[in-house]
This record gives sequence, C-alpha cells and structure tokens, in this order.
Amino acid sequence: MKNTRKYPKCGGSDILSVPESAGTYGNGNNIMKGLKIKSAVPVYRYICTTCGFS
Repeated sequence: MKNTRKYPKCGGSDILSVPESAGTYGNGNNIMKGLKIKSAVPVYRYICTTCGFS
C-alpha cells in the first residue's frame, strides 16, 4: 500500500497519507518509548478512501 499506492484488498488507488507528528505530553501520531518527547517513535498512517482501511 505504501509503495504501490494501491490497496490490494479493494483495489482502491486513492490513498491518504497522515504524516507523523509529536506534540506536548506525547500526543500526536507517535508511540512513546520513554518519558521525554525525543523518545517518540513516529507512526505514518495510510488510509484507503475507497474502503476506509488504515
């Protein structure tokens, strides 16, 4: 899905990409590995607009 820009299950080709972000107190598109903001691991989300799979 990330490389082909096509979702294999439904064949949808309109894919939205939600960029990673790290905000205060660990909010945003990330997974906190520790207690500090520098320990945030970014999470990139891809959403198929045809079926809604993410």
